Amino acid sequence: KEAFVNRGRAEKRLGKIQDALASVEKAIQIDPNYERAFYNRACYKTLAGNYDIDDIIKDLKTSISHFPDSREHAKKDPDFEKIRMTDQFKKEIG
Repeated sequence: KEAFVNRGRAEKRLGKIQDALASVEKAIQIDPNYERAFYNRACYKTLAGNYDIDDIIKDLKTSISHFPDSREHAKKDPDFEKIRMTDQFKKEIG
């Protein structure tokens, strides 16, 4: 699972967002409780222009439920810049 998350992070840095999404999907298939995979999937969905806020927030909340520090990280993460000011992000994440 970690290898797929790390691969996704590398793909993100290369601008291959769809490939990064596919990698974290594999990590989630291996471990449906792996918070980093859910957090990163939320990041990559946002970067890919997937502004289904409900879907992104669901991934973030899953991550937060397993690792509460994810909430504070999401508040500052530049990957969420385009959605951070939405009412739903403010309400659900802070």
